Amino acid sequence: MTTTYTIKMPTPSSTHHNATLTSQKYSSDINDATTTINAFMPWLLIIVGSVCNVFIILGMRNSKFRSLSTSVFMTVGAFNNLTSLVILLVAHWVHLNFPNSIVRSKGADILCKFFNFYGPGQADLGIMLMSAMTADRAYAILRPLTSVDLVKRAKIVIGVCVAVVMVKEFHFCFTSVIVDEKRKDRLCDVDYNVTSYYDFYVNYWPWIDTVFVTLCFVVMVTSNAVIIRHVQKSRKGRQLQTREDNSSTGGPPRTRSSSTMTVHGGEKVAQQVTRMLLAESLAFILLSYPFSLHLVVTSQIQDPHTDPENGKANALAFSVVFYLLYANKCVNFFVYCISGKKFRKTILNDVLCRLQCCRFLIRKAKNRAESVSTQETHTCRREKVQEIQHYSEDNSQL
Repeated sequence: MTTTYTIKMPTPSSTHHNATLTSQKYSSDINDATTTINAFMPWLLIIVGSVCNVFIILGMRNSKFRSLSTSVFMTVGAFNNLTSLVILLVAHWVHLNFPNSIVRSKGADILCKFFNFYGPGQADLGIMLMSAMTADRAYAILRPLTSVDLVKRAKIVIGVCVAVVMVKEFHFCFTSVIVDEKRKDRLCDVDYNVTSYYDFYVNYWPWIDTVFVTLCFVVMVTSNAVIIRHVQKSRKGRQLQTREDNSSTGGPPRTRSSSTMTVHGGEKVAQQVTRMLLAESLAFILLSYPFSLHLVVTSQIQDPHTDPENGKANALAFSVVFYLLYANKCVNFFVYCISGKKFRKTILNDVLCRLQCCRFLIRKAKNRAESVSTQETHTCRREKVQEIQHYSEDNSQL
């Protein structure tokens, strides 16, 4: 008896059907990931970033840091981060999760002009502030005896940075429009119907923005190299000085005078700020540069928003790099706490002091309320006693 085995080969139609199902499942997974990220990440960044930036502002306005020009840059940077988180991320979250609540009319284009101007503007301002802050610190190291009001110079530099950013982003005030409801990656975009501006925005603007960011990063890296070299030289100098003191006295180093301790304390604060600045610069580069690279890559892709497959992948990629960019506005506080011991102590003391003040005020208000309640009780009892006396006198007369 002969057994016959039949092998069923997959037909081209079944292979195409399986590939289609796999592609649909992949697209569905991308949509689910993008939806989850857009639902929870904005509010996480808003809450954490707002609290952290408020702490940075309070810490930098402390008397220990207020006299340093770096604290001025850090304070303005923290305020810029705080306002951008509250203004931009709230609007972005509403657009992604409740698109029908937005009235898409010509009047909404005015709002988009503001968002497109302020959004990239605050990001560029953050980059310029970071570059200016590192360059200012490097210059102070190279020219330590220059008799210049560093705080005043820092304020002038900040004004120049704001002016440069306004000139760079001013074109968005004329070309921004609100996007269609089907597009999920952003609320506002430029008007692609204007042919001349479309050519500028697609072919030239990504490279202008990337060159701008790259130049800022070059200034940042160069300044950080100068700062790191100074820190290493200072550390070696202190070690050599300690050895010389030990060898000359034949024992432990002599006790410093009060003036020497004051100078040494000021140097330690400056060194703390230097380490904080280095750590912040590294985190800034790692979290900010992907967004600029994404802008260049998507400018070279054909129909990244209208093609279904490219659109879904681009939406997920944009969400990742977008929230990385905004995560940079939240991590500075943790970077400062890790790299700066005096900053940690300053923040902790401020928080404990404010908590004690709040407890004192609550206790004072509670005691005042109790005293008022006790007075009211005594007054009520006195009135009742008077009523009883009057009632007794009336009955006796009867």
